[in-house]
Amino acid sequence: MEISAIAVSNSGNTLATGQLGTVFQKLPDAPIILWNYETKEPIAVLKGMQVCVKKLAFSPDDCFLAALGENNTFIIWDTRDGSIIHTRVMEFPFQVLAWGDQVDVTTNPKHPSYSLITANQTNVFINHLVFEISQMQYILKQGLCQLPNTGLTRNYTFAKIQGDMLFCGTTGGEVCLFSVASQIYRATMPLSSNGLLSMALNGDSLFIGSGDGKLKKLDIAGGKWSLTHEAQLDSKIMSLTLSNDKKEILAGTINGKLYRVLEHDLSFLVHTDSHTGQINDLHFSPKRSDQFVSIDENGSVKIWDLSEYKSVFTATTGKTNSGSSCCISLDDDSVITGWRDGFIRCFDKQTHALQWEVANAHRGAVTALYADANYILSGGQEGAVRVWARTNRKLLIQFNDQKKDVVSLFPDLNQPHLIHSCSMDRTISTYDLKLEKRMNGHQTNNGSLYGMSQRKDNEFELVSCGQGAPIYFWDCDQIYPVSQIEYPYKVLCIQVSPSGRLVAFGTETNEVFVYSLQGQNNVQFVAKGLGHSGPVTKVKWTPDEKQLVSVSQ
Repeated sequence: MEISAIAVSNSGNTLATGQLGTVFQKLPDAPIILWNYETKEPIAVLKGMQVCVKKLAFSPDDCFLAALGENNTFIIWDTRDGSIIHTRVMEFPFQVLAWGDQVDVTTNPKHPSYSLITANQTNVFINHLVFEISQMQYILKQGLCQLPNTGLTRNYTFAKIQGDMLFCGTTGGEVCLFSVASQIYRATMPLSSNGLLSMALNGDSLFIGSGDGKLKKLDIAGGKWSLTHEAQLDSKIMSLTLSNDKKEILAGTINGKLYRVLEHDLSFLVHTDSHTGQINDLHFSPKRSDQFVSIDENGSVKIWDLSEYKSVFTATTGKTNSGSSCCISLDDDSVITGWRDGFIRCFDKQTHALQWEVANAHRGAVTALYADANYILSGGQEGAVRVWARTNRKLLIQFNDQKKDVVSLFPDLNQPHLIHSCSMDRTISTYDLKLEKRMNGHQTNNGSLYGMSQRKDNEFELVSCGQGAPIYFWDCDQIYPVSQIEYPYKVLCIQVSPSGRLVAFGTETNEVFVYSLQGQNNVQFVAKGLGHSGPVTKVKWTPDEKQLVSVSQ
């Protein structure tokens, strides 16, 4: 199930994740899972939300968890036993949820009191969670902040409490100040013209992240606000978090980058980055098991280092393009990519610069690629298979037998002059590059094909997967499948391991399966993994066969 909200407890011992409801259950329940941060094991499941969990927040002592959900649902749980102590469906949706920074133990040390901030477009509420001895339970008492006579209609983005001061950010670029004790509006400070999206406090220093990518540090000592430092990040700053030693700030942006920022002068460096769109393809070079390339729907090409699990290369075309396929060339390790505008583009791994491009290589998206020292193979959305010269990228041969997306394309492991193409039109075609013609083909009776790989042993059979048919093993010399793996759901990707001993495939049920291959008909289940919140669209083995990399929608 996809994670829609996340919160870390103030002690750092517990992690809470809010999920989206799933179609694989009768009711769209959206559970909240509490995790032990050290062991990474779940410790409790909190129920009550449906469809979507939008916001989560722990109380300062980790004893309570508040959540906002779909349909204006507002729930507070006791994290010690998982019981619900407050639930309500609001008339208007809350935009802000934040606990106060202190716990009041003066009236009842055994059952302390808490402050909890909520806000909608027209009102700001300073609520108090107190223990009622007469009812022997916690009660949430709602307190409405007094606003100016002219009103204060705002879209609030965050709330922070420091002492008696409540700071609320707005999409208009202001910080609205309120007194917690008197529950009254104090002032409005305009700080940005592009909206305030995140905030952090460290004593008399206020840090603001805005929609224009600017990170600002303000000194608010004595009520006099002054800008002391400013930094420009790549895009909208969605989150700001102080490190435990208060010396650094972690800043996350909408473009998937995470920055480490020094607190005293806002100097920064990129800690890591990620894709922000759906990953459409990934590929390993046979030479290296610690790096692979990936491409996403937003046009970002990245190389990942598996030794540190971080991106070491990022390239874009500088235009609004969507990536569709990628590969690492076997001869010089250049990154060759296919795009939805029909272009093939090559990037240099060292400079990240665009080396060359083939314009209009296909009518529609370039859906499959392969490259070595001899040629470049490309498959398109229109079903065409084309062979390009490696040096000058001139078109040498093309085949137009298939009518839909070419989903897999590669040379035969045993006879490199033969190439195999798998298409969503249910066909598998084998072409002879020496004779420049189609040699043979296979076709399933119904459904679609979504992926293909090749065995390294036996008769070097092709292995296909798709919808409406089992996983088939095809011998190029026979019309019908020679073996199969039965699976009731849609299989979206498949790959035989480098040694040929195993085959892995990803499914629409968000799972990855691994089977062993021993002889023609001896196929045995080995393991399965559930790590995605959506259908698994790509799965690749590392060349040393020690790891599997999978991506989902």
